[in-house]
Amino acid sequence: MRFRHDWLPQWLARVGDPVGGGVFDALDAQGRPDPLADKTVLTQARMLFTLAHLAMLTEDNATLVQAAARQYGVLARYRKGNGLYCRALTHAGQPTGRVADGLARSYDQSFVLLALATWARLSPSAVLDREIADCLAAIDRHLTDPATGLLIEDDGVSDPAAPDAPLRSQNPHMHLYEAYLQAHEMACGETGIDWLARAADLRALALRHFFDAQSGSIREWVAPDLSQAPGDAGLRREPGHQYEWAWLLNREADFSGDGRLRGIAAKLCAFADRHGIATDGPLAGAALDAITPAGAVLENNLLLWPQTEAIKAFAIRHSAGEAAMARARRRFSSSCANAGSRAGFGATSLRRTPRFFGPRR
Repeated sequence: MRFRHDWLPQWLARVGDPVGGGVFDALDAQGRPDPLADKTVLTQARMLFTLAHLAMLTEDNATLVQAAARQYGVLARYRKGNGLYCRALTHAGQPTGRVADGLARSYDQSFVLLALATWARLSPSAVLDREIADCLAAIDRHLTDPATGLLIEDDGVSDPAAPDAPLRSQNPHMHLYEAYLQAHEMACGETGIDWLARAADLRALALRHFFDAQSGSIREWVAPDLSQAPGDAGLRREPGHQYEWAWLLNREADFSGDGRLRGIAAKLCAFADRHGIATDGPLAGAALDAITPAGAVLENNLLLWPQTEAIKAFAIRHSAGEAAMARARRRFSSSCANAGSRAGFGATSLRRTPRFFGPRR
């Protein structure tokens, strides 16, 4: 109740742009937005999803629905005309002039699809169905490697297997999987797409290339030729993503009845529980940023988003009757609340070191 009627209105007033529309991408340590900073499609899409999702959870939702409608209008500015959405625009909604900002990233497109599918549940229309279908077709046509079926980084990559191509990342696959599951739950059936089948196919493909069965963990990166990525990139495991994948696998299992997915989710959680939790200091019990398959710490810091994913996974495990999950969830929640309060309104990191880290992709 406090979140809905106290914190949320204050936060929306803080992040909303009354002049340019949409929301500001970031706040500084004092919670002040930079009104001249560029705005990314990632932030605008995430906000549309957030507003639409909150509106469905709230009885008194007229204000949230109106805000989501305005946000949907802002998202349209980023369309490239081929079903894709560019990375960033100026604060006034114009092209930045930088090549990278004109590209469409597979990571961003997954959130556009997530947002559109959720908004379609609140405001269904034939126009929105076409936008969803166009976005999906563009991902297939422009952001999928025809040789492997894996997503490529962006529509500027001509040869995803070239030695100098970007590393293959699990992250856009995970979020597109999430978008497919969301579209299934939102019953976007008017598009004639079997969203659950798409989710199952993408999940199987992603796990084939990114799941490390020996350690029971998800790799963050593999090389362009699908071999192990060099250096720390090949060793990197993010506890937050282990919990996030587990949450999504359990979600698919709920929809499909495939109990085998819960076994993989349990392995991911066991790895993160064993190696990815801070064991000392005032934030003991919180999820670390990055570790190796053997449990060595790569980044001794604690961003806020991994804590969110851990709490979601703990909640599911508690609901399934797993012992000690209620206590673990309370411990996480307490660490996040206490550290977040100390760090400030706009904080994205629970600081264990003097450095301040912004949100990771």
